[in-house]
Amino acid sequence: MGDIDPQTLAGAGVAVGLGTLGVLVDLTLQLVPAFALDLQVDSAPADELFASWVERTAADDHVEAFWFPHHPRAITKTTTRRPADTAPVPRSWFGRTVTDGIVSNAGLAALARAADLFPRQAPWMNRTLGGLAPHRVVGPSHEVFVSHRTVRFREMEYGGPRAFVAVHTVHGDGRARAWFAELERILVAAGGRPRWGKMHSLGAAELAPLYPRMGGLLALRRQLDPDRLFGNASTDRVLGLTARRG
Repeated sequence: MGDIDPQTLAGAGVAVGLGTLGVLVDLTLQLVPAFALDLQVDSAPADELFASWVERTAADDHVEAFWFPHHPRAITKTTTRRPADTAPVPRSWFGRTVTDGIVSNAGLAALARAADLFPRQAPWMNRTLGGLAPHRVVGPSHEVFVSHRTVRFREMEYGGPRAFVAVHTVHGDGRARAWFAELERILVAAGGRPRWGKMHSLGAAELAPLYPRMGGLLALRRQLDPDRLFGNASTDRVLGLTARRG
């Protein structure tokens, strides 16, 4: 195994190696000047929101929507870049401490577990509690874009050219996988591709048609690591090449 330059990776059509091409010893980051973010949290009728999704995402820097099944409205989060010296608009103490710190974490976990115990009441719970008060926050990007999260999710995410769909649950691993399997069939049929850092069940045979340049990665791996020392059970599944275990 020897050194490899970025041009070789680009020529093979490889953007991500999953750790299977060797050890990374030198990294160059391409950065942009610091900027502020203007975050607007609101809600919109779910049907109208999803029908106008392409137009919304084209008009703003970053758009997210959170929908609780059975709720008629969806929470929207729209962020727009501003100059770094833009006057800040901080989150209120109540919003930061109660809404973000308690309701969106402990409250969300309690709601999910209550719905698990009383599944017939889940639609009513979601319609009653699935929302956030509208508010606006302006500040440094690294402070505004992140969310404080203490509740542990299991998550599956699939995406396409204009949107990603992420599905969250607080169920245990077994129940989460059973639920995700049903949703995964829908997302794959719609042409979605999985986000590999989150839960999905696709193997090499299912992934290859979704990634036309997969062959470039496999060829480069055979060249750089013919003994397949760099791999594990996860890469075995998604790449279809068994790593040699020492």
